[in-house]
Amino acid sequence: NAAGALAFGAAAAWDAAGAERRRGERALVREAQLRSGDRVRVQLGDGRATTKLLPVDAKWVSKRLESWGRSEGLPMLSPEKAAVLRGIVADAAPRAVVHVGSLLGYSTIQMCGALPDGGAGCRLVTLERDPLMFACAKRFVHQARLDGLASRLHEVPHAADVVLGNAVDRAAVARAAERAMAGAGTDGVDMLYLSGTPSEYGAYLAAASPFLRSGSVVVADHALVAERVMGGFLDELRDETRFATLDMVDCPLEWSQDRDAFAVAVVQ
Repeated sequence: NAAGALAFGAAAAWDAAGAERRRGERALVREAQLRSGDRVRVQLGDGRATTKLLPVDAKWVSKRLESWGRSEGLPMLSPEKAAVLRGIVADAAPRAVVHVGSLLGYSTIQMCGALPDGGAGCRLVTLERDPLMFACAKRFVHQARLDGLASRLHEVPHAADVVLGNAVDRAAVARAAERAMAGAGTDGVDMLYLSGTPSEYGAYLAAASPFLRSGSVVVADHALVAERVMGGFLDELRDETRFATLDMVDCPLEWSQDRDAFAVAVVQ
């Protein structure tokens, strides 16, 4: 009847208008993704142009964490400082790594990008004592395709694990060290990276020392800006009976124009 036809016509017009609105909204989303770098323009085999989303991987996750860290001033590495840390890791070429203090997992992701052989045959185990930060870091490390589950899903190296634990607890550090050594097939920890609470660095070192061997590298963040609260930690690294060398590697302080340093010591 006429009423039904009118209703059908109105519904069709409403649906067409809604479809047009949704197409417009999707176009705006695509443009925003292109501007942010989440989406790129590509050319199909037949010559047609289109766009596609970038995969969620270490680069994708790092970019988001960097944006978050910069906007909120989070106590995490800046990209510039991370580049210095990657250089330290690349020079040392460690296979078994214990990392204290993950926060959101950004430094873990950055270090894994500098491991030898793309992380194959390596294992970086990160200890985080805050349950919320542990959950966040575990998620982001998985999204970066570095943990065991990602290794099975994407056929990539199992390079990292995030575990809940306090690095002043010798048992927690022992479990982390044993996990790193088992994953890398080594008889010692090649690198100890400290980025937790600077006043506790001495306790972290004491807990990890049984697993360090000649040639192992100890790296401590904030060695310049937090030197006063480290107690005798840097003096321990200067002990020539225990450490062959100690270098203070200059780096920028995150989200600042000020300078900082990584303390890098090699076990005697």
